[in-house]
Amino acid sequence: MTKISANTVFHFTNIDALAGILQNGFYPSYSIEEYLTEDGPPFRLAFPMVCFCDIPLSQIADHIDQYGKYGIGVSKKWAIRKKLNPVLYLEKSSLLWRRFESVLDQNYKDVVELGKLEVKVDSMIRDRDSLMYMFMHTKPYEGFYNRNGEQRYKRFYDEREWRYVPDLKRIDRDELFLSQNMLSEDVIKKKNAILREHSLTFDPADIQYLILERESERMEMFSMLSELGSEKYGEGEIKILSSRIISAEQIKNDI
Repeated sequence: MTKISANTVFHFTNIDALAGILQNGFYPSYSIEEYLTEDGPPFRLAFPMVCFCDIPLSQIADHIDQYGKYGIGVSKKWAIRKKLNPVLYLEKSSLLWRRFESVLDQNYKDVVELGKLEVKVDSMIRDRDSLMYMFMHTKPYEGFYNRNGEQRYKRFYDEREWRYVPDLKRIDRDELFLSQNMLSEDVIKKKNAILREHSLTFDPADIQYLILERESERMEMFSMLSELGSEKYGEGEIKILSSRIISAEQIKNDI
């Protein structure tokens, strides 16, 4: 029977970011989501998150091409232990999306348009923050994404995304999300720096796969792990992790 989900969740990136993850864990960063509406123009928000996909290796080649040739696979038990959750995919004409849209329009119109909350009652703040935290675990069923400066259409549902969003109570309220008028490169860079204290950590035993672009890079990865030394990984752990290295080339050709 063919599996449609994995026992591992994967995060893909570039080689420098992978080295940083092995050293410091996963740093959340603001990711822009564009929500299509059935009757009006789309709107964009940026949420602090780390994203993973729940796709078996046999089906992951297209995902690698889109998100990066370097990656790390951590056990789903780790994801559950760290309180991650699959995202809720919203189809733009669904009744559920209409309900979300209505609530956002009523309670967050100033957020979408002005990038701020103007509420005075503590209980209202808590309720609205809870709602927004739930909304930060949603993603459009399908929509546009930017690749190499080109807009492409994609069914995001195929990614089977799991998401880590830092606990709202641990972040200043101004950093919960960024609205459309705050999505400049400089603002996002500044806000991302604040998120570094909310690193998502793991133990070496949680790592199931280390993915490189080419088979020829295996020794480079071994050297990278060795350079981290006893500060992060012991000699035995380095040997185990080295046995878990695979390449994008191997995935595309052999799996």
